[in-house]
Amino acid sequence: MSLIRMICLVLLLSIAALQACARRLPEQEAHVQRLLLTSNGLTTPELRREFSRLLRKNNRAEPAVLYIPDAAIGEGGQEAVLCAQRSAELIGLGAHTVECLPLKSAQPSEIRAKLDTCDAVYVDYGNTFYLTYYMRSSGFAGLIHSAVKQGILYVGSSASTIAAGPTASIAFWKGWDDPGYESRIRYGMKLELQVLCILYTRNLPANLYDSGIEKV
Repeated sequence: MSLIRMICLVLLLSIAALQACARRLPEQEAHVQRLLLTSNGLTTPELRREFSRLLRKNNRAEPAVLYIPDAAIGEGGQEAVLCAQRSAELIGLGAHTVECLPLKSAQPSEIRAKLDTCDAVYVDYGNTFYLTYYMRSSGFAGLIHSAVKQGILYVGSSASTIAAGPTASIAFWKGWDDPGYESRIRYGMKLELQVLCILYTRNLPANLYDSGIEKV
């Protein structure tokens, strides 16, 4: 084989390799894990801007958010009130639709269908153990773990930030949540991070906790 032909062959192989890499890039970007983990929800201008930015990442004209109220219900919150309040907040930040789904009464097939059609999941604050119990018993923990790996945005607030980690047992530290719901199951979503954050400090020093923890 002549030197010129050999050089041409090497160039052609290099071009083919570059084209293959270029085709794979969109797939890799689509699988970037996106988490917005806070101690008190979207309560600062910075967090609200970041949520709106991440929500637009999929470039959909009508972004949809799935809202999970269970932790707040476990603290005595009323489902209808929680859903109305959070829907108004999220629509104001760019969501086109917000669907409320209590895990306590949801089936795995229903959860899977909702996750397939939404761009983000907002899981509210409240009782960590109540939340993780129904995350596991409903099948949500495994489904959201897979959905996050596929690029869906997960927004956590206090209890749901803790629940994103390998275990919710870290919530025993604060000693405020009733652990009765989780007498046997204390596993979270098993993502590769663990965060302890508190919604409010009660009688603890005001500077003990920051206003939010993000992993984007």
